[in-house]
Amino acid sequence: MNCATLLTVLCVNGVASILWTKVTDMDGQLVTNESQKFQASKIKCALECTINSECVSFFYDSTLGICYFHEQIYNEYTSSTTANTVYYTSTSKGTSQAVSTAITSETPPPPGKTTSPETSTPSFVCPWSYSTAGGMCFRVNNIWSTWLDARATCKTEYGDLIILDNQQKIDAIAPYTTAGIYQIGIHHIQNNGDFEFVDGRNQNDVVFTRWASSQPDSGPDACGRLKNWQWDDGLCVSSRKFICEIK
Repeated sequence: MNCATLLTVLCVNGVASILWTKVTDMDGQLVTNESQKFQASKIKCALECTINSECVSFFYDSTLGICYFHEQIYNEYTSSTTANTVYYTSTSKGTSQAVSTAITSETPPPPGKTTSPETSTPSFVCPWSYSTAGGMCFRVNNIWSTWLDARATCKTEYGDLIILDNQQKIDAIAPYTTAGIYQIGIHHIQNNGDFEFVDGRNQNDVVFTRWASSQPDSGPDACGRLKNWQWDDGLCVSSRKFICEIK
């Protein structure tokens, strides 16, 4: 498929994405009543809108390198004419097939830890909805979910439930949380009696522990939580807020 001939889609490194359709009637027009605005490339703009459940269209200003997210699809522009501006909409956003179509093998890597070809030094590139602290890229979700549903949500954003395996990480996220309960990346699901982190490490193999007094105490099929900035465990089917991390 010759991407150059497809003027109504987003072309990512020569590959046509059927997820994002360019609205040619709005070329050169500026849509400014955005829900979110941030500095980014057009490809990163498309990727971020893809993984954000509230974003259904986006506008990109290539002159300023600014991405505007929208929670609705606009059929007409809302302000003055400008150069080098493009508007994209989606009619299929939200399905796993659409997401996999947009993120092809030829696109840049998803948000997270990348390596600079000049220095080979790892660095963190967080999505706009994530926070950066203590060398981590994380997002505190205030929507209540079961442990498994929370983990599934994190995975759709190229991450997992956060692993809090040292005090520095707990201290780093403390300003972003309240003294409540959050699902985190440690569990006790059919694994021979031991808790393990979501990266497969056995908790007993890690020197650091932060269990609260009398914890863990929920028996088999229990999932880990952060309660008042200490480890706690509870039923995996219980709904709580949760914290995602991208590595």
